[in-house]
Amino acid sequence: MNKQTIVFIGISGAGKGTQSNLLEEYFKLKSDLDVHHIETGKLFREFLKKDTHAANLSKIISLSGGLQPDFLATWLWGRSLLESVSQEGEHLIIDGTPRRVSEAHMLLSAFEFLKRENVHIIYLNVSKKEAIKRLETRKRSDDLDFDSVMNRFSWFAKEVVPTLEVFNKEKNIAVHDINGEQSIEDIHKQIISAIKL
Repeated sequence: MNKQTIVFIGISGAGKGTQSNLLEEYFKLKSDLDVHHIETGKLFREFLKKDTHAANLSKIISLSGGLQPDFLATWLWGRSLLESVSQEGEHLIIDGTPRRVSEAHMLLSAFEFLKRENVHIIYLNVSKKEAIKRLETRKRSDDLDFDSVMNRFSWFAKEVVPTLEVFNKEKNIAVHDINGEQSIEDIHKQIISAIKL
C-alpha cells in the first residue's frame, strides 16, 4: 500500500476522532508502513495545560468556544509534521485541521514541501441536531457549555466549510463528502471505499 495522507474535517461531534482512530488501526493491520496521527484537538488540550501567558490567553478562547488564532494551530500541527514525517514515508492522518481558509493554504504548502501525494479530505457531514446528541453522550469538559458549543458550530460554518472549496480546486486532492449519520461501521466502510484502499 502506498503512503496515504488523510485529512478529517467535520463539526464538533461528527466523529472525526472515532473514524481517524479506526483508519489508523486499519493501516496498522493492512500496511507495513508506520502511521503518524495528528489530533489537533488533542494538541490544543495539551497546550492548554501549560501555565504560560500564551496558554492562558488560549484558555480564554477555548472556554468561550472561540476559534484559536491561525499561527497557534499551524505551529502545533506544523511542529508535529516536521518532527515526525520521514523520507522513507508513512501514512499520515490529520484530524481537525484546517479551521480556516488561510490554514488550508498552509497545509497545502506543507504537503507540497513534504512531497505528500495521495491526499484525501474526508468531510464527515452531520447535522447540528445529531452533533449535539453525540456531544451530550461523550461528556468531555469542553462540550458541557451550550453557548460554547454553539460558538463552535457558528465558526465551523463560517470558517471551516469554505476550506472544502480550497481543496476542491486542487487537482491532486480528492474531497469525499461522507454521510456521518450512519453507523460507525458503515462510515468506516464508506471511507475505505472512497479512498480505494
